[in-house]
Amino acid sequence: MAHASSRTFIKHYRPRRHTGLQEVMCGIDPDEELSRAVTRMSRWIDKRRPRYLSDAEKASVEKDPELQSAMREQVELEDRYARTGDPALRALLEQQKRNVDNTRRRLRERRRKEIRRDFSRKQAVIDIERQLTGGAVNDEPAREVLRKEFAMPPEQIFLVETFFTWPTSDSLEDEWVRRNKATAAATQYCGFREGGPLRGRPKRPASDDETQVADPPAKKQKTQKRPTVSAWENKLAAIKEKVAAEKPSACFQCLKEYSDVYGVKRHFKTLHLQDRKCNFCDLSLQHEMHLRRHAQDVHRLLT
Repeated sequence: MAHASSRTFIKHYRPRRHTGLQEVMCGIDPDEELSRAVTRMSRWIDKRRPRYLSDAEKASVEKDPELQSAMREQVELEDRYARTGDPALRALLEQQKRNVDNTRRRLRERRRKEIRRDFSRKQAVIDIERQLTGGAVNDEPAREVLRKEFAMPPEQIFLVETFFTWPTSDSLEDEWVRRNKATAAATQYCGFREGGPLRGRPKRPASDDETQVADPPAKKQKTQKRPTVSAWENKLAAIKEKVAAEKPSACFQCLKEYSDVYGVKRHFKTLHLQDRKCNFCDLSLQHEMHLRRHAQDVHRLLT
């Protein structure tokens, strides 16, 4: 009804004469709980709406002229600082790095908003067309989603297609036709076998020895298992795969694992910028900028 929030509907339009038997039995206030349920933000979140950028969309952001210009300026400052070692260039270089990160973050956020806005417009048209046709599953793409994401057989898809419908006219005859179609689909689905109950553990015949009362088994002492050499090798190989990944989630200096690449960056900046040797590559380095460049070029860790 084009109100700013659903409070107007709750206060003026919702019927107040209802038994609320379930709420009374549970000892809660029916009006308060229903109001909270209707006005809760998570109630209206569309889970189909894109939330994050894909790898292809992030790659398209990297090709933006504004970001490319900022990255070229950063590379030029890095080269000048590596040649001259001027301390004044150090502050400019750090500022340019922050500028590149901020530009990348801003462009990604703008791209994400564009994708979400386009999805909202297209999905609104799709939803309106489905309401006008009278069915939620009215085309082949919707049936394909049920087949792939929910693994529904054709019988279940036909049942959903006839159940999830809306009235398209005020005619009582049309409403009877809609009801009869749903009833016929449910009757047809009754002959479809969905699968039997899960099998339990097969019963074993009791032997003569088991009929006698046996002594309770002695408690097993918990022994700490030591990892074998193969287990250590497998663990080390898994960590090396994380170091060699496109977005490393483990530090190449101390092999410490993190949940994402941003944790590795924070750890590396805090503990390893004073190092002058790459432990992973067994390579000696002269300056901090050499270490940063080696981390970026070889280990894909931009610091």
